[in-house]
Amino acid sequence: MSAPDTNVKKQSRRHWPAITAITLALVFAFGLVIWWVVRESVDPEPVATPGEAPVPEATQTTPPGALPDAAPQPDPVSPVSPQTGQ
Repeated sequence: MSAPDTNVKKQSRRHWPAITAITLALVFAFGLVIWWVVRESVDPEPVATPGEAPVPEATQTTPPGALPDAAPQPDPVSPVSPQTGQ
């Protein structure tokens, strides 16, 4: 079932805002895809070789067996005899 009297010029005059919006949306989407592809191909992520792997921050600043400066030091506690409570 189609329209018995189709006038394409009249329909294009009536629907120009929708046709323009669809065209602009397609151009914008195409531009985003092109921008994304160019951005991904220009700035590839650097690949670290096994000898150049970054060292974790904790092993660089704290020597083995030492407490970090930010950790609070516990107060010395005198031993208490469990039987007398003193």
